[in-house]
Amino acid sequence: MDPVAHRRRWRGALVRARRLIVALLTALLDPLVELVLRRDCAGCSDPGDPLCVRCRTLLTDHRPRQARGRRPPVWTAGPYAGRHRRVLLAFKHRGSTA
Repeated sequence: MDPVAHRRRWRGALVRARRLIVALLTALLDPLVELVLRRDCAGCSDPGDPLCVRCRTLLTDHRPRQARGRRPPVWTAGPYAGRHRRVLLAFKHRGSTA
């Protein structure tokens, strides 16, 4: 076998093994980190990072629409109130990503 092809094959196997190990460690350690360093939902402060199931569902139920009477045209994904507002402000000021 060509030495270069042999090295490429091993390198590919090592990359796949590294990805698998990282995925397994992440799956095992994330719940432990959650117990020690609780991360709260940006929308309602319940446990959940970055959003709990309720807030994620609420935010994904809205379809983008064009706001009336705005020049230039403005598109909105929901009202600027309640959970929508808290999630937007968390992203804007605290760098939370949802």
